[in-house]
Amino acid sequence: MDKILSVIVPTYNMEKYLKECLNSFIDDRLLDKIEVLIINDGSKDASEAIANSFVDKYPKTFKLINKENGGHGSTINKGIDVAIGKYFKCVDSDDFVDADALSHVVSYLEIENIDCCITDYNSYFMQSKTYKRSAQLKIEKGKVIYDTSTLPVDVLQMHRLIYKTEILRANNIRLSEHCFYADVEYVLFPIPFIKTAAYIDAVVYQYRLEREGQSVSREGYIKHISNLERIVRSVFNFLNLQYDTLANHSNVFTLTGTLLKTFYDVTYIKYGKKRLREMHKSLYTENQKVFSKLIMPLRIRVYIKLNFHFVSIFYIIRETGRKLLR
Repeated sequence: MDKILSVIVPTYNMEKYLKECLNSFIDDRLLDKIEVLIINDGSKDASEAIANSFVDKYPKTFKLINKENGGHGSTINKGIDVAIGKYFKCVDSDDFVDADALSHVVSYLEIENIDCCITDYNSYFMQSKTYKRSAQLKIEKGKVIYDTSTLPVDVLQMHRLIYKTEILRANNIRLSEHCFYADVEYVLFPIPFIKTAAYIDAVVYQYRLEREGQSVSREGYIKHISNLERIVRSVFNFLNLQYDTLANHSNVFTLTGTLLKTFYDVTYIKYGKKRLREMHKSLYTENQKVFSKLIMPLRIRVYIKLNFHFVSIFYIIRETGRKLLR
């Protein structure tokens, strides 16, 4: 039977969470319609054995692909290469899905023929064991959208998106390997080729937060700042190449502005004002056309306007506020 959806599960040393993730797909409404590709990225723990237990029990649904360690982007690249489903979704191995919601979406995708499906997600806070639903988008649900430049920036999150597999493959979508934060590339790189989309009322993805060692934490960004810079430069290169196609996509330029804010914040914390000023000059000189379109937070626009002269004062105020709010 043809598969409606390929779900790739990038896995690296996630024995603590992998079973919960894979169990979340076990539903009679889904097993024949989806494939779950467990991309084992050179794990050294029991992740492979856990994956094999699912493959043995549900061989028509679960598949294990072992590969040398190459990072999150490399697992997505591998998934694009081997997926057989009409649609493609990435679910990290420390996260999970709601089977009812996913079944609803798969049933929709059996009937409709769109390039991109957008859903909602829950943030799951480990310490309090509570869930918080993502903000619902101001889009008519179930209606096919033909102008993706009108989509709000909140659409551009990995947890929300399901792409048509052929779009990823035909347009040679490839993400940075051996690098954190490649999910930004995964979100942005297909956008120039997406002609139709629809927003479905379903909370599919369950996004785990407060896990120790998470790369999206403040400490993770500082530790992996070179990876963050690599992704920033990759995104700028993409925007330069696709500038004419994306010139009216305020959503894309808003997301890039937010990415730049994170990079500038981490650069200042790690290296100080001089390095931050040098980094901005380098990026601006190489990407002036893209900078003219960026929609950046007010604080970053002020920094740039003042040539970063008073950045230390802003950060003292900001950090004081962070501590008071804890």
